[in-house]
Amino acid sequence: MVESSKLEALGYYFDDKDVLRTISDNVKFNFTTQEQYEELGEAVEIEVYKLMKERCGLVQIPIKPSGCTIPDEEVGFIFATPDYFQKETILILIHGSGVVRAGQWARRLIINEDLESGTQLEYINKAIENNWGVLVFNSNHNSFKDYRNGGYSPLKYSENPVEHCIHAWQFLVHPCPAKKINIVAHSRGGYDVSKMLEKFNDLRVTLVCLTDSPVFEYPPGNEDRENPLIAINFIARGEIGSSEYYIKPFKVNDVIQFYAGTKQHESSSHTAFWAIFHILEKHMTPKTYIQVSAECRQMVAPDIRARKKRQDLALKKIEKEKALAAVAAAQAKAAQQQSAGQNDNDGPPDAKRQRV
Repeated sequence: MVESSKLEALGYYFDDKDVLRTISDNVKFNFTTQEQYEELGEAVEIEVYKLMKERCGLVQIPIKPSGCTIPDEEVGFIFATPDYFQKETILILIHGSGVVRAGQWARRLIINEDLESGTQLEYINKAIENNWGVLVFNSNHNSFKDYRNGGYSPLKYSENPVEHCIHAWQFLVHPCPAKKINIVAHSRGGYDVSKMLEKFNDLRVTLVCLTDSPVFEYPPGNEDRENPLIAINFIARGEIGSSEYYIKPFKVNDVIQFYAGTKQHESSSHTAFWAIFHILEKHMTPKTYIQVSAECRQMVAPDIRARKKRQDLALKKIEKEKALAAVAAAQAKAAQQQSAGQNDNDGPPDAKRQRV
């Protein structure tokens, strides 16, 4: 059972299946008042921050230039794997608009469904398994409690979502030596990515996966790139076989559209998870676009998603068993060597004299 002090104070906890339940009678959340819902949402925000640190090993990094003396509390921040500077590939996650913060896709899903469907934890964990660095942006966090004036003041370098993304890129992404940068963004996050790439047209970014994003524009000069940027948008509308999602010939600066596997806007990041990682892991290019598209577009189907999850869990179980077996074998070998050394030193006195 995972509890945080604020959640516990409100009478809630996340069970071993990551479902939010009441401590008193172990039932799922039941809406009463908007005030209570918003208070619970703030507790969820703190809990997700905590889980990114404790479960995923991420660290909180302030968005400011090196040597800047502005207090961390007065600037924005992101979460990142502590070794992202040493990784060849990094994944950047950007949420949509509204009350969500870093690590969240949809607060409603976290509260009413579970952590897997509503947070970015599955994306973070999968990227770490792939030995990628991860950066989780926090673009809706734009102000701080300013005790000097008794109100709220805008955060330096993160006054609004676009400024947050631009400065996070400038101070934390641009200097890193990664060879490949992948981006996944939900909803309004697509617009934020567009403005960010408009300012920093980084050639290391060749794939952007969007989930039900209404706006995305390619950076200027993309058609002149040796490896043009490809954007894929998973839409929460229609069906897998809808004509709007037929695979068309590749065309530079077209935003490729696939069905997200759901008609619920806020669920699109969760249902498109396996398809998105297939695109990123295969590293879709104009040459492989047709093949990878044909493979990934089916992965949003519920039965295929369930099968992929079962296969992934089975593989993790095998890897865990192998790791435990390796540890046990190493311990047995060490014990055997120690025992042999003791036997060699504990022989009968006559035998010792004969060897001398």
